[in-house]
Amino acid sequence: MLRIFKTLAVLALCLGDQIAVAQEAPPTPALPKPVNVTRFVPSSEGRTIGMVTALNPDCSSRGPIVARVVEKPAHGEVSFENGDVFPTYVQTSPLFACNSKRTPGLMINYRSEQDFIGQDNMKVFLIFPDGSGAQWDYMLIVK
Repeated sequence: MLRIFKTLAVLALCLGDQIAVAQEAPPTPALPKPVNVTRFVPSSEGRTIGMVTALNPDCSSRGPIVARVVEKPAHGEVSFENGDVFPTYVQTSPLFACNSKRTPGLMINYRSEQDFIGQDNMKVFLIFPDGSGAQWDYMLIVK
């Protein structure tokens, strides 16, 4: 009988350790630092205020980019559109040659309320095909 109690005690200790490990929350990954973007847009007119691509070295798409609105603009609307865009990689990027041709990408569009003049703000989070992400914090100067 004593042997059964010792076995149960050891089993309880083992299970207790497993339960404690299972209940620990995984560490939360750090969010990337937001990128501040300023754009000037005409009042009441739709404009593409951002273009995003995720390309391979041969300029083919690495996959779709998913966009989420983190903070809606107070005085306008934001929309996203997949289409062919001219990328704008810096000259030192290995993808710079892709700038001369249209490639699959995501366009970020904004339209202010009718006759609104002033500053609007919004935040967009982008999720890339490799699982990385970026937040773009827009300051929109509507003229």
